Amino acid sequence: MYPNIRIVLCCLLLGIGAPLAAQDQSGQEEAPGLLDRFLAIFQRPDTVKSELLDSLQARNAYREQSVSERYDLIYNLIHREQQAYYRDINDSTKAVLAESAGLDQAKYVSPKGDTILRATNVKVFGWHPHWMGGSYESYNFHLLSHVGLFSYNVNVESGKPYDNPEVVEAWETDPDFKLIDLAHEAGCKVMLTITNFGERENRIFLRDTLRQNRLIDDVVSRLVRLEADGIDLDFELIPPNYDKQLADFIRRLSARLAKGAGQFELSVVLPKVNRGPGLNNNQNTYNIDTLQKYVDFFTLTAYDFTTGDYAPGAIAPLFNPDRVRLPYGSIEDVVYNYLEAGMPREKLLVGLPYYGGKWTRLYNRSDGKDTTLFEHLTFREVSRMQQQRGAPKRDYDAWASYYRESVIPPLPGYDEATEITWFDDRQTLSRKYDWVLEQELGGVGIWALGYDAPDTTLWGLLDEKFVPVNDTLVYYNPAASYFYLPSALLRYRDVIAISGLFVFLFLAIGFIWALFDWRVRDVFFTNKTLRILYIVATFALVTATCAFFLFLNPGILENIHTGWLILLALVVGLVSGTFIVRLINRWFANLREGMP
Repeated sequence: MYPNIRIVLCCLLLGIGAPLAAQDQSGQEEAPGLLDRFLAIFQRPDTVKSELLDSLQARNAYREQSVSERYDLIYNLIHREQQAYYRDINDSTKAVLAESAGLDQAKYVSPKGDTILRATNVKVFGWHPHWMGGSYESYNFHLLSHVGLFSYNVNVESGKPYDNPEVVEAWETDPDFKLIDLAHEAGCKVMLTITNFGERENRIFLRDTLRQNRLIDDVVSRLVRLEADGIDLDFELIPPNYDKQLADFIRRLSARLAKGAGQFELSVVLPKVNRGPGLNNNQNTYNIDTLQKYVDFFTLTAYDFTTGDYAPGAIAPLFNPDRVRLPYGSIEDVVYNYLEAGMPREKLLVGLPYYGGKWTRLYNRSDGKDTTLFEHLTFREVSRMQQQRGAPKRDYDAWASYYRESVIPPLPGYDEATEITWFDDRQTLSRKYDWVLEQELGGVGIWALGYDAPDTTLWGLLDEKFVPVNDTLVYYNPAASYFYLPSALLRYRDVIAISGLFVFLFLAIGFIWALFDWRVRDVFFTNKTLRILYIVATFALVTATCAFFLFLNPGILENIHTGWLILLALVVGLVSGTFIVRLINRWFANLREGMP
């Protein structure tokens, strides 16, 4: 039943079916423009909504699942949803660029002047989806440290290493494509985002080293030809127990990038939950302790915490209600989860959304029929909504804005409709940017550039937060500097491990040295209580030392996918230890019997 639920969910969010063609006055169909197609991914036609009502009713069981269970289905669905939609349209990049050339090219101009000195100790990473066409001409690249070309999509079948040549090849062949030149003129680095979405696709790719080598060869040579600056890896829905294969691929990709003269960078996109699909899967997908050696920085997709037709809520909540830590309920939770796993703060970027979500709850009083429809809204649409409805309400735990209102008339078959829209705006994103700086993290990510055009409000916010007035260093709040035990243990684990080893060795040497005194031996081995205390203390000390060592060095178990070897070592240690103690006691008893 679970695969069927997932298929229905994906079909709903992808908005199956071509968008309705606009009719002109002559009755002939008019092809939708770039802007219409872009907005269509967030607003499904009413006919499609009506057809989905019955299927939505069949998914009430899904809505009752816990947050962690829903993540196995949601993951970073917004990326796959939008990419799949635009691939169905079958537009060429050239046609998109030509069509979008004159659309809303309002470029943000900083009040600080023409020269913007963005802070050098934080990164601002923005993805440019290929379907946004020439909208990059309105980007102020001075405010970005990196821009990701989204995307180079992995081909797991035969043929080329990528399956979207109309996008990938246009980066080189289209004479009108100027993003890389514009970015470099402003000191912004350009990354090629490599995507691979789905369990099947990742399983095929990660177990085939020949296919991986073919891709590495192609992307490295393409980086050189494009004069780009690195690779941004976005693999979503990694199968369970493929953590070692993923780490091996990233290690080989990093080694190859390091060989070139261009000093290419490597970044990796992280999910909110560090595990593969499956409700009972507890295996980490990304071994941070190992990967951070090969990756320049990571971008956490801290959005889509709430999506789909279950209860409305903040898309990217900063905190939980009453600031209580939960496993995966907020940005704070998922960031701290990665920090506790050994992620260096300066390497972690927090990805935030330039979009919102609208839930329309439909209800029929006569038969109790209750259905919820969900759709995404770009910041462009959110901005228009704010102009029409005025200031929104705000949740100051989640730091998210929302509107709630009744809709008249509702869809056929229902007599009540309530519309709830959650989104981020300048005020809520401002607080989240501040939090990122207070936590001394590596920076922020943006999904996706161009979703706010022609509004320049969010560009102004980047200018305010990441472009200091007098210096290139961002001021961090001193009150946010605090001692965090898990992070401190991981940072100084080598010192702690060596110190612990010396303490253990000196204790062991001291005990053995004391046994050379016959009086110590006589008291110790003739006293049953002391012997029991010795055995218990030794077992506890060794167990605690091993557990602490594994906590400080999680990468040591990266080649072990189950705990059977650890259990075997524990059993062998208990049996052999008991046997050795028994032999020592018998030997000493024999010596005492032989004494006069």
